[in-house]
Formats: sequence, structure tokens, C-alpha cells
Amino acid sequence: MFSTHPEVKDYFNLAHQGPNGAQPRILAYSLLQYAKNIDDLTPLTAFVKGIVEKHVGLQVFPAQYDIVGSCLLTTLKKMVGEGATPEFMEAWKDAYYQLANLLIKLEADRYAEVEGTANGWKGWKPAKIVKIEQESDSVKSFHLQFDDGKYVTPQPGQYVTVKTQIGDDIETREYSISSEFTDEYKEYRISVKRLENGKASNFIHDNLSVGDYLPITVPYGILKPAEVKETAPITFFVGGIGVTPTVSLIEYYLKQGNKVTLHYSNRNDHERVFAPIFEKLLKNDNFKLYEYVTDSKLPATTDAKHTIAHHRITEDILNQLTLSPDEHYFVLGPVTYMEVVTGFLTLSKVDNERVHCEQFGPTHV
Repeated sequence: MFSTHPEVKDYFNLAHQGPNGAQPRILAYSLLQYAKNIDDLTPLTAFVKGIVEKHVGLQVFPAQYDIVGSCLLTTLKKMVGEGATPEFMEAWKDAYYQLANLLIKLEADRYAEVEGTANGWKGWKPAKIVKIEQESDSVKSFHLQFDDGKYVTPQPGQYVTVKTQIGDDIETREYSISSEFTDEYKEYRISVKRLENGKASNFIHDNLSVGDYLPITVPYGILKPAEVKETAPITFFVGGIGVTPTVSLIEYYLKQGNKVTLHYSNRNDHERVFAPIFEKLLKNDNFKLYEYVTDSKLPATTDAKHTIAHHRITEDILNQLTLSPDEHYFVLGPVTYMEVVTGFLTLSKVDNERVHCEQFGPTHV
């Protein structure tokens, strides 16, 4: 597809392609689940909503579906060989375009929704970098402002998609809005971790300066649930850079009156970010912070509100937690970290509707 239609490369992270890449597995998984549930897509509602949100964040439009469909069917025919009868191929073509038309309709509705919000915009809007902060050895925060001073008020936990021109290539990446929660935004802050071999992240770290412009989308993302009662406890399990969307979420729920606990894991002191923000939040009686820093020179503490432990969060630690029947859980971070925590919550028979996840890194299926 990339050789015959190079224009679609802008919509993909090429590091996630190839035989062992995450993107082909996600596409295969999506089609398999769709085929299994073709008579009733209700079980796929959450999955489909996630795809729609991902696509609108990347500014995917109907023309791309024709390209993907044509290449997909060509590949399927080669894989199946003699079994790819005209009837077989026609059935898969009908199935693909049924799914494509469903997504196109839902995405059109989502585009219309965000563009109709106060100060909403269509496509890409240039944002000026007005300040850069070195949060840690590998994380920089970029403060972004619009020349017209008009901002969409993001939902806590949302992200913007950023477009960069790197040589002849356009790279698009989603970065969580790490700004502190407010009712009136005068800038957006995104916090970018430098990834080993990360084409976009390394370019952003090494080449962008104050005064440069970054094209960004309207804020997207559906991490925050529609409604959580102010009496419900909120617990965050966060690994590494997964902390970026939690700042606004924590502040939002504290403002609402919820009791909030953050379990925050890092490999070393150099990866810890937002320490001043958390120090401020700890002044709120409803906030507790448990840190797990594997390689740390910070003194270990067992304070009732702020604990620092020199080890990973483990299943033994998780099993000692007291779970409330109305508690909501946010799990954010790398896939291996999330598997440990979500596995514990599943074994603890926590209702899926009270578990809210966002993976950092290529989606895993």
C-alpha cells in the first residue's frame, strides 16, 4: 500500500508497520472481530468508538478507506490462493465496505461535533511554541498558543494530534494535553518523551524552538467516563509517561470532591516528571500519592499521603489494596505494565465499566 499509495503514509507510524509491527495485527484483529460479530456489533461498541476517535484525531477521511480496502482485498486474495473464489472475495468486499461505511458515518458525526464546539476548528491549526521546559532527562514540555487566542476547552485526559515535516516525510503523533485543569485555557501544554529510534519525538526534542509553529488538531480522546459520582473513590495506576493525561484528570476529580489515589511507577529518578505539580496536589486532603521508583536515590518514605518505594508495583502490593464497590480505576502506561494491573482488576471482579485504560506505545492485541 505504501509503495502504490505513498500519500497514505502520513496517517501511519511507520515504526509500527512490517510483518512484526503492531498496526498489521490491529487491522487483522479488527477484521476478525468484525467477522465474528457481523450480525450484532454490540459487543464491539467500545472498540469501534476507540477506532473512530483514533481516526478523527489523525484526520482520516473516506478516500483513505477505498485505498485500504483495495490493498486489503488484493492481499487477502494472494494469501488465500485457490480458495479466493469470486463468491469469497465478493463476500469480503461487502463486509469490508459495510464496516467502512459504518466508520465513515460515525467519524463524520464526530468531526461535526468537535467543529461545532465553542472555538472548534477543522483540520490543522498552527500553534506557536511559547515556552519549553525540561521535565526530566527524556521529557520536554511544550507550551502552545494560538495567534487568535481561541481555544477549545478540552475534556480532562484528552490529546491533540501534532503534525511535523521531517525532510520529505510528514509524521503525525498524538500527545496528551498535560496542562493543569482549568475552566478557561490560554494555552495547551504537551509533554513529549524522547523515544529510542523515535523519529517524531527525537525531531521535536532536537529541532523545535520557542517561536516555531506546530500544526495541531482539536483535542480528542474518550478516556474520561461520562459520569462519575463525587462520592466514588478514584484510583490511578500510571507507568512512566502515561502520567501526562492524569494531571488534568486528578485536578478535575479533586475539584469535584472525589478522593483520589495515584500509584505512579518509574524505572528511575530521571523519568519522574511533574514533581512540583504533585507537591501542590498533596496539599489537598483528598489526594494520596504512592510512588514506585526501581532505581532511586530519593529517600524511601512511608508517609500516609506520599510514599516512595524503591521497587516496582507488584502483584503482592496490588493484592493488599482494598477495593471499593463504586471505585473507578484509570490504568495508563506501557502494555506490560497495564497487563499486570488490568489482570489484577479482572481477577478482583471489577466491572469493566469502572476500568478506564489508555496505552502508551503501539496498541497491543
